[in-house]
Amino acid sequence: MENNILLNLAIIIFLSKILGAISKKFNQPPVIGMLLLGILLGPTILDIIEPSEVISWIGKVGVLFLLFEAGLETDIKRIKKESKQAFPTAIGGIIIPFGFGFLISHISGQQLAHSLITGVIFSAT
Repeated sequence: MENNILLNLAIIIFLSKILGAISKKFNQPPVIGMLLLGILLGPTILDIIEPSEVISWIGKVGVLFLLFEAGLETDIKRIKKESKQAFPTAIGGIIIPFGFGFLISHISGQQLAHSLITGVIFSAT
């Protein structure tokens, strides 16, 4: 398809509304359909929409708005309420992999600094 930015934007807007509505019918947020549309139309699968600076810039602004909206929908009271239950799990998800990575590395004869780095790498993933 020729590099016509207005046509590309029209296709993106039109199909994103359709896929957003379809994803709502499956009890999913509309953004799921929009993300799938981007993967489908972009160079990953069908390569219908050619990447350009304008499309890239609009995509970055869209991500900014998405993150802003997600922040507005964050319920601080719910986070405080559920943090007591989630905190031990989160700590366990950090300490156990760190300890495992550190011990395996240290037992295999690595220096202390290397063992610490290995532990951090394990806890980050």
